[in-house]
Amino acid sequence: MRKIPTNSREPAARKAELPLDLGGPHVTPGAASQQRLYQALCHAIVGGLVKPGEPLPPSRALARQTGFRRNAVTTAYERLIADGFAVATTGSGTFVAARIPARAAAPRRARIAIEPPQHNALSLGCTHIDERALQRFRAFAGRRLRAFGSEHLHYGDPRGSSELRAAISDHLLSARGLRCDPDQIMLASGTLHALRIVLGAILKPGDQVWCEDPGYPAARRAIEHCGYRPVSVPVDMSGMRIDKGRASAPQARAAYVTPSHQFPLGVQMSMPRRLELLDWARDAGAFVFEDDYDSEFRYDGARASVARRHRSSPPRDLHGHVRQDAVSGIADRLLRPARSLDRSGDGGARRARPLSRHVDGRRGRRHAELRRLRGELAQIAQALP
Repeated sequence: MRKIPTNSREPAARKAELPLDLGGPHVTPGAASQQRLYQALCHAIVGGLVKPGEPLPPSRALARQTGFRRNAVTTAYERLIADGFAVATTGSGTFVAARIPARAAAPRRARIAIEPPQHNALSLGCTHIDERALQRFRAFAGRRLRAFGSEHLHYGDPRGSSELRAAISDHLLSARGLRCDPDQIMLASGTLHALRIVLGAILKPGDQVWCEDPGYPAARRAIEHCGYRPVSVPVDMSGMRIDKGRASAPQARAAYVTPSHQFPLGVQMSMPRRLELLDWARDAGAFVFEDDYDSEFRYDGARASVARRHRSSPPRDLHGHVRQDAVSGIADRLLRPARSLDRSGDGGARRARPLSRHVDGRRGRRHAELRRLRGELAQIAQALP
């Protein structure tokens, strides 16, 4: 019986060696041998060094030529076939495809100027990293991750882990005197994420929003990007000038404030201003967004919140409370539209579920840690000129 030639033999018509460039810019340095060989073969085929229909060398011959193992050559050939660059004929070998995919265009260089975050003494968002607290957090996180199960890989409550929301509710009660049910808490991946969720639930495009001037520029950009109109309201040593806001935008539907630690001036909103802000919100039927950043580290007085009731008022007077780690809806007017968006978020808050227990059950240790850090930072603040 006459034997059929295969890739194990080298027919006379087959080239002895294939012109391959294994060191050119088209080859990824440090990649696996089969990946580099595949890239070199694609470059030769697309570049016309090997014509359509022309046979490729047998795997043994190409392995000898390149110095790669034969299984690397076989894997490269299989990928060429899968991607349409080659075809295999049983008993005849592997050939360049009659029609090969077009050469991919070089990626266009993006003309986007992105300023990398700065990490120095005056950088925004850079806090003091305490090594002892970091070690404890590693221990808590490791303990929770060792208990990680398949249930954590499914979609959970879009508001965030119920365990973590319950722990946050306890913390707000003990640290701020805020009574808040866990079902009134929605976790977000940051202040801007929280703003987008809440603004989309309660405002209409074109609504005016009071913003502190000077204030947090990223929040102002987020408000503007969502289709609302930020209105600059001056800030003095007592916080936002409510009278100026009433004069410049009396029909505003919301106010974004940082009352505990104004950004960037650092002043605390006085009690008369807080009450004046609540009066305006009640009279205008508006919303107050409180960005409570950095409020755990106040050294010159109690940490007060606009949300705390200093006199009797209906629940609708204050409609929202925004923190960097939670969105607490204080009134049903906010919660109803916010709950309608439960399934519209990106689910970033769900990723916190495996770590939720590091807050719950260790509140006393966390408060002791905060007291120690406040003392250290207060000494630094007093030493500054």
